[in-house]
Amino acid sequence: MTQIILDIENKNILPSLRKVLSAIPGVKIINQRTRKTKTMTPYEKSLKDVEEGRVYEYDSLNDFIKEIG
Repeated sequence: MTQIILDIENKNILPSLRKVLSAIPGVKIINQRTRKTKTMTPYEKSLKDVEEGRVYEYDSLNDFIKEIG
């Protein structure tokens, strides 16, 4: 999925901009404030895991396989 972020200074054009973009097939409009409260994408979850230290390090692939197997 490709994302384009628009910074709109004039909030008066938002309704017409939303109408035009919604008419394009495959375009989904997500309000940034709404998106922050919704579930995160797997990529966003993984970034949060890294930030909060929920990661595991292994010296080799064999060590990893021993751990999970």
